[in-house]
Amino acid sequence: METRFKKKSQIIDIVITAAALVLSLGTMLYGISRFGLAETWPELVLNLFYLACLVMMAMYFFKRLDSRRFNYWSSVCVGVTVLLRDILFLPPLDNYPIHLICLTLSVILLLMPLTFLVL
Repeated sequence: METRFKKKSQIIDIVITAAALVLSLGTMLYGISRFGLAETWPELVLNLFYLACLVMMAMYFFKRLDSRRFNYWSSVCVGVTVLLRDILFLPPLDNYPIHLICLTLSVILLLMPLTFLVL
């Protein structure tokens, strides 16, 4: 297979990102094994979107996906995850100002991919 990137620094950046995603998914699987599926199924559903981003990164890296489709579908996956995890099903926080700050940052994070989709 031919890779999209030729410089070692670009490849190292992608490997570090992929390792962080794999570590995140490993943590999720550990939580499922420790606490059971009945307790952790919402996290499993949300992490499927992250898994989809990881698969798309691999497809983009090996030239199976073009830049436009990669950007669109990655933005959609991240947007859905932020909407579900940080806006619709936000866990209650004790400090109300911090709760409002978290909501504001989540909405801004959600608007960022939407503005890139329009452009």
